[in-house]
Amino acid sequence: MDAATLSDLLVQNYFGSYNIVSALAQKFGFKYSFFLQPIVSMGSKPLTREEQEMKHRLEMEDSLNKLYNAVYKKLELESSKYQNFHTMAHIFDEYDSLLWIDDLHVTPVGNQLIAQKMLDVISRRSS
Repeated sequence: MDAATLSDLLVQNYFGSYNIVSALAQKFGFKYSFFLQPIVSMGSKPLTREEQEMKHRLEMEDSLNKLYNAVYKKLELESSKYQNFHTMAHIFDEYDSLLWIDDLHVTPVGNQLIAQKMLDVISRRSS
């Protein structure tokens, strides 16, 4: 299966889950948020030498990299239709220090930045 078809299915499945949670939230009266995690190949973070190597290794896995890129782009394009969906792809754009452990996992400082952003989103919704 090509990356475009698979990414369409993944995005459809992701927002299908979103719609199920939205219906449950409406029925049972709870608030919810969906967060798309950052990935080393997305965003505009000035990458350290180590992070550049991580990104390069990911790019060498051509099929996986194409799939990641296609899914993230489609999710971001569709995101305006889903008010409780929040992308974190650009969360590290202002930071030039090492924040990545590998292409998907971040350092404790990176986790702290993500957690703070999530808390900010949730706090804004609660006020």
